[in-house]
Amino acid sequence: MSEEELILGIQSVFETTFSGKLAFSEDVRREDQVAWDSLHHVVLMINLEGKFGVRFNGETASKMTSASRIAEFLRSSNPK
Repeated sequence: MSEEELILGIQSVFETTFSGKLAFSEDVRREDQVAWDSLHHVVLMINLEGKFGVRFNGETASKMTSASRIAEFLRSSNPK
């Protein structure tokens, strides 16, 4: 998967999860976004798992607090 495909895939998951209530960029961080609450965080992790064929354990999921951290994790996981 190319870098562009990875970022576009993450963006697609963010758009689905947040229904357009969050403007996506690689710099978006949970702490800066009201829409990125605990419920949406869980849904985001589930949607990312489905899209990229990865699994987040509780500790890893709690560290996924920005789009850049998510991208870094997915790069290291060799997504499908």
